[in-house]
Formats: sequence, C-alpha cells, structure tokens
Amino acid sequence: MVPDRENTYRLVQIQQAEGVGEQHVAVTSYALAPELKNSLPGLIDACRIMNLWTNFVMIDDQEYKLEHPAFTDPSFFTIMGGEIVMGETENLLDDPADLLLSESEAKRLFGEPREALGKMVELRGHSYIVKSIFKDIPKNSHIEISAIFSFLKAEEIYPWITFFGNNSMTTYISMEPGTDPSLFNEIGRAHV
Repeated sequence: MVPDRENTYRLVQIQQAEGVGEQHVAVTSYALAPELKNSLPGLIDACRIMNLWTNFVMIDDQEYKLEHPAFTDPSFFTIMGGEIVMGETENLLDDPADLLLSESEAKRLFGEPREALGKMVELRGHSYIVKSIFKDIPKNSHIEISAIFSFLKAEEIYPWITFFGNNSMTTYISMEPGTDPSLFNEIGRAHV
C-alpha cells in the first residue's frame, strides 16, 4: 500500500515510566508533525492518523455505526498510498467538513458508493459532506480506516490534541531518498 516504503517511517517514542521501565510506543503527539516539518532535514511530508472515539453518525435521521473512522492529514494518500475511485481528487481534507468513505463503507451506508457523494453525515453535532470514495484498504494492512475525517475538524472538537503533552495518534514521515533516518532521533528527542 505504501508507495515509497524505503523512505517512509512510522515514528515510535521511547518512554520511561516509573515501575514499568522502557516502553516503545507507536503513538505520538499531534504537535510533533508540524514541528518536524520545520526542523527535520530531508523530510518531504508527515501524516498523522487518529482513530475516532465516537463512531455513531446520523444520516437522514437514522443512526449508523462507522466501522473504522479516523482523522488524518491531507497527506494520507500521498504517503500511505491508496486510490480515490470516485469524487473529488484535489484538495482533499483541506476543508474541516470533508469526509471520505471507503467503497465498502459507502456501499453499506448508502447502497451504492456513488450515492454517497455529496451526502451529509452528522457526527456529534458536526456536519460533514462526503467528497470522495477510496478503494478499501487491504486487509493485510495494519491500518484499518473506512471513513476519513479532516484533522482541521479534530482541532475544533478536541483542542487539547494540539499540545505536546498528549500521545493519541500515529505519525508517519516520508523522507527524501538517501536521508539518514537517525537524524530524526536527535531532532525528535528535543521535541518529545
């Protein structure tokens, strides 16, 4: 799924907890990715993924459960791969109201994927418009996402995520070919 596997990395923090010892955790702070864009030589882009804790939505006064909803950055498809099969392909997730659905999720919710395009979905009192349908993420991927919401909306709903003190998402970075990944270790330590 990842188009440039050789130069794409999932960030892992090494945390020390009293009584527990060293832990390697694959969750990071929301604020880390923007900071790295300003300080990490060779960084092409970064993508954060945060699962939604609430997955019940309203569509035409009916409640439905989304299978695997997540907030992501616009760089998701560039870094992680995937394919938009219908709907808009430009400026995805640049609007806080953008919602992208997998083919199977769109079919489950609307009968046919094409029927989902332009439809309004409500989540916790916030309205979203289905802009695009993406090809289902392969089952052998460790990423399970069937509905993608913009991180711009996450900032509105959960203002606490913008601080370095939280560890609630996965971050992937794409580096220029030939960049030494150990550079991140030095720069990353200064921001964790």
